Amino acid sequence: MGVFDSVEERLWLYMGLIQNGYHVWTWCFSEEKELYYTSCPYEEQLKYLFLKNEIVDHIFTDCADAAQPFFINDEMDLVWIGEFFARKEGREKAFCAIGPIFTAKTSLQHIHHILHKREISVKLRSRFMKIYEDVPVLPIHIFLSMGKMLHYAVTCQDSENVEILFPKLSKEQSDVSEKISPQITAEPNYERAESREKLLLQCVKNGNRNYTQYLHSLLPGNTDLLQLGDVLRTSKDIMIIFVSQCAQAAIDGGVPQKNAREKEWYYIRKVETSNSIAELYHLNREMLDDFIELVNEENVLPEISIPVKQCIAYVKQHFAEPISLEEIAKMTGYTEYYLSRKFQKEMGIKLLDYIKDIRLNYAKIWLTTTNRSIQDISDALQFGTRNYFTKVFKERTGVTPNEYRERTGRLNNQ
Repeated sequence: MGVFDSVEERLWLYMGLIQNGYHVWTWCFSEEKELYYTSCPYEEQLKYLFLKNEIVDHIFTDCADAAQPFFINDEMDLVWIGEFFARKEGREKAFCAIGPIFTAKTSLQHIHHILHKREISVKLRSRFMKIYEDVPVLPIHIFLSMGKMLHYAVTCQDSENVEILFPKLSKEQSDVSEKISPQITAEPNYERAESREKLLLQCVKNGNRNYTQYLHSLLPGNTDLLQLGDVLRTSKDIMIIFVSQCAQAAIDGGVPQKNAREKEWYYIRKVETSNSIAELYHLNREMLDDFIELVNEENVLPEISIPVKQCIAYVKQHFAEPISLEEIAKMTGYTEYYLSRKFQKEMGIKLLDYIKDIRLNYAKIWLTTTNRSIQDISDALQFGTRNYFTKVFKERTGVTPNEYRERTGRLNNQ
């Protein structure tokens, strides 16, 4: 047997690495929630908080057979990641958790308020406050990477595509299939956040259900804003702004203002009654799906035939992938010639030009909100060469991509 063939040996090494590298603690529990060991010097106090968490109850009761890590947080914005694994050659299961951490510099007044609400004694409250000052603050993408490393430590399997499960808060909601995209790796960055937000809003406007490729964070907006103090309150404020932006994008996509505004107020109320970051994550996905569905329902025009609607939907979903007339024609059951004529007759624009226009809408967003090169944007949107991209862009806008970036950059800085 090799040195690291045993899961326990790998976990001990892993525990030492994250303890010395990031000051992050490791915990190992039995299926009955008995603590086997921990690297945390505040064992009793933090074990108490961990085991009192409703999410933890749900995980130990209903999710022991899941073969993926879980994201766990509480109302004080403490965050853990944990995973079940087989000990001693599969004879018994255990649960390994790492944390807690803060994902932002949470206000001590906020923590004090929560402890007071829980009716914890003044002496114990004072002890907790000192402990919290020693809890590390880490960016969420770093901690999620540690969760993937934990998965490798307990399974010895490739963790590149592992997804972190986000359990729902209530035991009655036993579906734990909601996941964080494994591409959550971006550092807090205003430029990147603005680009992601605009791309999501473009998806709403277009009725594009394939928006998850741009959902690289738990919430819209920039995570740097979470340094302001109360993480949950600030996250709610960010999401309320984003809800209003989605409502406007839906209106721009053809949804009547009354319908969009009613949906906006509905989600603002749900944001305000949310109790955790995990709940806001689920709500954000639900809200995007809802607004996108509104746009699609509104754009199902009776005068547009089913094959043409299929074309429109396909282009909106796959604009960043290679698209051929042959491929679309095969999907609709028509010849390329007949489908092209039918599309132009009903939509007033050639199908190939429609594809270009959809792609150019996304190109404008990247040009104004990122420093991505012209070649990179051209490649990402399947234009082939920079020269061809520049030619098409100038035909549609009257300016080259560089001129557009310079012009809109100046406007944005005024």
